[in-house]
Amino acid sequence: MKNVLLSALLVASLASPSLAGSKEKILLVEQCDRKGHETYSLMSSEEYKELAAEIKAESRLHMKVMMATEKEWRKDESFAGKTFPRSAISVRKIRVVTTYTDDEQAQKKLSYYMDKEARTAEKKAERDRRMGRGRRGRRDSDREAKKEARETEKEARAEQARQMYENKLSELLQGTANKDAAEAAPAAAGH
Repeated sequence: MKNVLLSALLVASLASPSLAGSKEKILLVEQCDRKGHETYSLMSSEEYKELAAEIKAESRLHMKVMMATEKEWRKDESFAGKTFPRSAISVRKIRVVTTYTDDEQAQKKLSYYMDKEARTAEKKAERDRRMGRGRRGRRDSDREAKKEARETEKEARAEQARQMYENKLSELLQGTANKDAAEAAPAAAGH
């Protein structure tokens, strides 16, 4: 009986980081920004919780912000006749890839993912370069120049839409924070 109790305590102490006296957990995190680009980083559990809470609050307001941004876009005369680039604005996301207690292992895994990202970007650039190669006449080069100009203009509009979205989001988040503070003040005064 004593051996069973001791072994149960030993297993519990190894499973619980606070009892085992282990190092702080290091999280390898994948983040997706508004453009839809993924990045990897290392952070502590507290940093992750704060960022996850921030992203969750933003996600709750996403549709409301998107509608307000689109409404503002339509009112702006400089965008007359241009459709609002909804697909250019993604909801920020975050997820834990894995957890480490050893900083060296975490750094190795992070560099692996960063190298993987670089290789993927290289392959895409190589593929794009190969697709652009070949016989080109004057007509083809003019067509390519026009296509490139359209793409540049499209990306500029998307960036403007993302900036408008960020502004609207910060306004709504600020309004939500003020509303929460106003609701909390009478409740605290009543007790």
